[in-house]
Amino acid sequence: MNHVHLQSDLRSKRPRKGISAEVLIDGLSPAPPRDIFHLDFRYAILSSFLTSGDRGFMRSIPLPQFPKPAFITLCSNPRDLDQYRLAFGLTLLDDLQKGGRMGIRLHFSKSAVAKFVAVNEPPACLKFLEAIEGVDDLLVKFRYRDSRSNSLVRGNASL
Repeated sequence: MNHVHLQSDLRSKRPRKGISAEVLIDGLSPAPPRDIFHLDFRYAILSSFLTSGDRGFMRSIPLPQFPKPAFITLCSNPRDLDQYRLAFGLTLLDDLQKGGRMGIRLHFSKSAVAKFVAVNEPPACLKFLEAIEGVDDLLVKFRYRDSRSNSLVRGNASL
């Protein structure tokens, strides 16, 4: 089993809430967060959420083009753990559009709730990003079939 622990100087300064999350991914190995994202215009609500507040994203406005670009370009420059998690979450959502499934399980002090994330539905993607931004601990569990050896690969990463 693969274990990945990401060590970083990106520390969150907010008080702990007692909420942890597990992201469960089937059919994909998670990639490190990207710096540039191209979102379809139907995900404008995500763009608005990510560029508001202090979330480490800014919109890149291209030079006037004809025809008009078919996407919104966002640039990410995370400065703390919450911003890093958002960039990682957006990378996951983008990669899962090519195939795979994902769910999230939130653990509270005395209860837990779980839900599949519908990556083709912007409101579900927004709720996913809001959830991973606000947790104290984030564990990502994944499994996928390695195309070279045709074996099942499992692992996890703590963020």
